[in-house]
Amino acid sequence: MMTPPIRMAFPCGHRSICFALAPLSILILLNIQTFSPSSPPPPREREETVTQEVYEWWLLSWQKPGEIVCRVYIDHPGQPTPTEIFTNCGWDIYLTWISTPPCPEVNKEDGDISKCEGLYLFFAGIQVVTRKVKQKYPKPSVWLYLEDRCTPEFPYMRCPYPFGITLMGKEPFPEASISSVVVDVEGEEVECQGEFCTIEINDEVEGWVVDEETGERMVELTFWAESTWGDASSRYEASIRILPDGPTVRVNILSSQWREDGWDACSWFWGAFPPAQGKLPTWLFTPNAPAALATQARYYYLAGRLIEAGLVDASTCPNWGLQEPNLANECGLERALPLVYEWQNRFDEMIWAISRQVGIPAVLFKRLIAHESQFWPGTYFEKQEVGFGHLTFEALDTLLLWEPEVYWPLCRKVLGGWNCTPYPYLSAEKRQLLYHALWTQANLACNTCPQGIALKRSPESLYIFAYLLRATCHQLGQTIYNLTYKTPGDVAPYVDLWRFTIANYHNPNCVYQALASAYEESEGGLPLTWGNVKPYFPPACSLTVQYVEKIAP
Repeated sequence: MMTPPIRMAFPCGHRSICFALAPLSILILLNIQTFSPSSPPPPREREETVTQEVYEWWLLSWQKPGEIVCRVYIDHPGQPTPTEIFTNCGWDIYLTWISTPPCPEVNKEDGDISKCEGLYLFFAGIQVVTRKVKQKYPKPSVWLYLEDRCTPEFPYMRCPYPFGITLMGKEPFPEASISSVVVDVEGEEVECQGEFCTIEINDEVEGWVVDEETGERMVELTFWAESTWGDASSRYEASIRILPDGPTVRVNILSSQWREDGWDACSWFWGAFPPAQGKLPTWLFTPNAPAALATQARYYYLAGRLIEAGLVDASTCPNWGLQEPNLANECGLERALPLVYEWQNRFDEMIWAISRQVGIPAVLFKRLIAHESQFWPGTYFEKQEVGFGHLTFEALDTLLLWEPEVYWPLCRKVLGGWNCTPYPYLSAEKRQLLYHALWTQANLACNTCPQGIALKRSPESLYIFAYLLRATCHQLGQTIYNLTYKTPGDVAPYVDLWRFTIANYHNPNCVYQALASAYEESEGGLPLTWGNVKPYFPPACSLTVQYVEKIAP
């Protein structure tokens, strides 16, 4: 089995995440050039002219409208996002702006806006900026795709047999192109001219490892791309497993270069295939349609929030339908129940689509959100947590360290690309800036929005927690490797690796202590199943065990 890349361990917090876009740039395309492979290719860089429209906004004080508190520059129409206001103006000004209540004096004919408190946005105009920059480009890459007839059934893909795999070379440098894609199947090379190479997976492929009892087949691929610039991509690997299932086959792929909707991200991090035989638990599925995620749970906390927000009239109930803290009483719940059912399912389409894209089980993702926030993505001042999955400042390292797809775009946007280094080398002050940016994206509390929740920003908050769950499974894999010096899939079953991931989301210190104690006491002979490791959780970690068994029974 192919072993996934293992990185150095780094102290990580409890929970984390964010999603951001890279700055807009316009490239001038030049002629494609080819260099002789006998001499080293020149650097992948060139001078380019970048033209941007910059939109300028001012934050003004209601009490001193002539005084510009902060200038905000963005590269898109419409108002700045909360993250952009934080990035341009800092934490203190952001907090003042986000907590500013509506100003009723604005709607009065003779209103005195100086009576209002806080800050408001004013559009100052558009500037067109043109400048020359030296742009550096990475080496080419190759991505793996299954043919369109394959459909996701997480954690498997279902395909007809035989089926095709396409390897597509990507050349980011405008002055070069992919000259060929090469695939090595157990020592047999196939070279395809251009950027595409399609191979058929069938009985005639050399190198199959076959399990005669189950019919399971496995084959290893190595693949890379050659560039007209005179260099090549890295050499990538893929382990492909096929399981017969009626007229079709179930397919699993372990490769860093496979990122289609419905892929299993954590399987790659762990080097662990899902079980070939037996039924997976329901909480590890992603259904074929978002409607199948629907639930009808009686959520007392959600009912209480809906009553407090004025969305449910429970005025005829004792204590207005509420009990402490922030919970509906029985009467309040009954009044709120129709909206409780509707509210807990209103995010299903987003949860389903985001789960498929990020590569995590949709049912598990929804259960985690239900347990953390009951789908009310506001601020929890009593716990210093925000959003659908209860993001905390203490845990933001987890996402930023283990998710480069989150870290690098966010760092470039908040700090500027020239200030960005690999995350472990970033200064504490710069990390704090990223923490606050993530916090504002996850937090949907909004004083000026209906019901106090910015529901339009729900997708960006959900993305944060989807990537956080994925980062947590990656961190869990590193923890197991650090303890055992073995690929996680070789010492722990796939289903139980997910249970340890859920525990890791709740409290990574508890997971480390339990795994370390179980492995050390057995001198490495104890399989790391949930049943074997659970007794080793310290008494202080009993809530972590309960957390796992509530979400993943």
